[in-house]
Amino acid sequence: WSNEKVAIKRIKGLFDNLGDARRILREISILREVRHKNIIQIRDIIRPADMQNFNELYVVFACRDTDMMKLIQDTTQTLSDQHVMFFMAQLLRGLQYMHNCRVLHRDLKPANILLTEKCELSICDFGLARGMMDDDYVSVGSDNASAANINSVLPPRRYRRQLTQHVATRWYRAPELILRCPYDAAIDAWSAGCIMAEMLTMMGPGSREALFPGGPCEFSPSGNIPTEDRLDQLDTIIDVLGPPPQETIDAMAGGPVDGLRTSLQDKLRKRLMKLKGRKQKMTLAERFKEAPPQAIDLLTKLLQFNPANRITIDEAIKHPFLAAYANEYNEQAQVGKRADFSFEKTATTIKNIRKFITDEIIWYENVWKEQMSMGETDSSVASEDGE
Repeated sequence: WSNEKVAIKRIKGLFDNLGDARRILREISILREVRHKNIIQIRDIIRPADMQNFNELYVVFACRDTDMMKLIQDTTQTLSDQHVMFFMAQLLRGLQYMHNCRVLHRDLKPANILLTEKCELSICDFGLARGMMDDDYVSVGSDNASAANINSVLPPRRYRRQLTQHVATRWYRAPELILRCPYDAAIDAWSAGCIMAEMLTMMGPGSREALFPGGPCEFSPSGNIPTEDRLDQLDTIIDVLGPPPQETIDAMAGGPVDGLRTSLQDKLRKRLMKLKGRKQKMTLAERFKEAPPQAIDLLTKLLQFNPANRITIDEAIKHPFLAAYANEYNEQAQVGKRADFSFEKTATTIKNIRKFITDEIIWYENVWKEQMSMGETDSSVASEDGE
């Protein structure tokens, strides 16, 4: 990449905080293995002068011109339906490859979608990402799921793994996270729908706001925030989409005689029951008048309250709204390989994290540079590198 324009990220105080150090290690490790033209690439990690005591790191990324949030906020810029199609085709392909590598992003939002002047899109910021093992990766949208039965909507009890629920910036957080359900790749599909909705605001003269700009929710620091206010995000979603049906409430917040419910789920169930009579303020088609019907159809399917009914990323890629870019889809380039998250088990101390990051630096210095010089990089990123 000697003649390529790059962006260098300076990370100060690398080992000052254990949580931050783990997130940095996680992102570096994931991006070494998950290489796709719609996922931001690390080009190099600059070797520190003192490999034994370094506390600062310089990570070299492929350069991008802006991000989706800045584009949305720029009122001089507008999008056509062709722009939305192109962006969504790229976003969904990046997600499909990531999920095929058994990686959940868990923090998709416009600020984490990087763009070039040519409208090329790259997903970034994998600090909250997690890997899913085979027995964790049970598709909520699969044929085995039933919206009327919580035990068929969620993975079998013995296969469930506790993943932290405090993920995804609030406005892009899926209902299953708010309701503290086990979750899978469907949370990234919901976030993609939220991002698509903001793209659609750029097609018309109206305000450019997030679709679900709710207040604090159950995962915000309690402080002095009243319980009612902390559930505002859930209320906001229901205001936009309308209340979920009874079978969804039973599936996601426990049935009326479900002995598995916690006190929190009881509270959330009561809130959902209370909101059952609330009317949808306007349909998505009324909200996004300039959007074509097929765009509204895809958006509706991405924003299904119940993840069992939500369109999967694989299905979304084949949606008619994106048919114009079907010929550019390369199934082989989407296969990916399983990302290795074995480091998570022992990356629990600063000493161990330092060793893992040192190994990453050495890998880029030796293995990656050799692969680059021999042209052995992954074919899925070849077009980005100017093949």
